[in-house]
Amino acid sequence: MHSTVTHIENLLAASSEPLSFAVVIPVWEQSEGFGLLRACPYLRGEVRVPKEDHAWRDNRAGGMARRVPVDTGIFFVQNDAGAVKWPASEAALGALREALVVPEV
Repeated sequence: MHSTVTHIENLLAASSEPLSFAVVIPVWEQSEGFGLLRACPYLRGEVRVPKEDHAWRDNRAGGMARRVPVDTGIFFVQNDAGAVKWPASEAALGALREALVVPEV
């Protein structure tokens, strides 16, 4: 995860073109990856989806939905141009979180 975050940060720093990355990881707060993303200077927004609120589709089981074992974090890292072009506003982040909610599995 360290290599991934470093690579993303280097790309964002080197480009004046709009860049935006959405990094989806399990919310393991003690993990290196979670800490690196939280400390990333390009972090523009974060969505945390509680495990009770969403599910994965298991293609091996015919696409059946199943609950996830941990919360999911979605981190939006962007350079300045990316943040202008695709703002990670509270409204946009809230709409994303609501779109991920699966009422019943």
